[in-house]
Amino acid sequence: MGKNKQNGEADNKSKNQKNGDSNKSDTKNQKNGDAEKSAKKNQCKEIVLKVYMHCEGCASQVSHCLRGYDGVEQIKTEVGENKVVVSGKFDDPVKILRRVQKKFSKNAELISPKPNPNQDQKKEQQQKKEVETERQIMQAKGEIEELKRQLEESKIERQHKEECETIRKLISAQPPRAETEKVIAELKREIAELEAESTASWRLLELRKKQFALLLHVVDELQNTMEDEQKSLVDEIRTAVEDQRNTTEPMSVD
Repeated sequence: MGKNKQNGEADNKSKNQKNGDSNKSDTKNQKNGDAEKSAKKNQCKEIVLKVYMHCEGCASQVSHCLRGYDGVEQIKTEVGENKVVVSGKFDDPVKILRRVQKKFSKNAELISPKPNPNQDQKKEQQQKKEVETERQIMQAKGEIEELKRQLEESKIERQHKEECETIRKLISAQPPRAETEKVIAELKREIAELEAESTASWRLLELRKKQFALLLHVVDELQNTMEDEQKSLVDEIRTAVEDQRNTTEPMSVD
């Protein structure tokens, strides 16, 4: 067992060492490739294009579209021979040709160096890959947006379910319907009794008001009667006193 474990550890170490060496070699190769590319780009190149030019104005247009483009340093035009010589530090002559075809004439041709068909095929494949990658990226973005929308809908649906569950719990916490209806009927009966008592109290109050008004009227009449009787009594006493005076005065004269 110990020997197998040691052998496994040794194999793992050797594998890791090999992977590290391969990674180092890949990094080194990548650096070398980048260095070669930069060295090729920094090398001064010269290409010859065939461009149909009618006059010096056409030559000026060609020079203008290439001046300062992608490492172009010098442009020499020969109108009579329909030839353009471009010098500079650029890595792709076809790119210079495409520039002239786009900005000046589609009939421009590359005379020297001759274009490499394999390189064109690689570029086309690379462009197709880029287009496909862009399509996949756009498709992935669309799928991400769709997932976001579905997630938002799921959140809203979950919220609605939680609200419904809360309402259901509140309803379940309430007493049964039969009991509630019984309580409502009892309350209605009590309300009817209170309304009947209120009506009876109101009638009794009206009766008491009438009785009190009658009592006030009787008291007022009684008071008036008593005042009249008192006045009559006073008048009678005064009359009697005067009669008595009248009868006593002749007797005193005799």
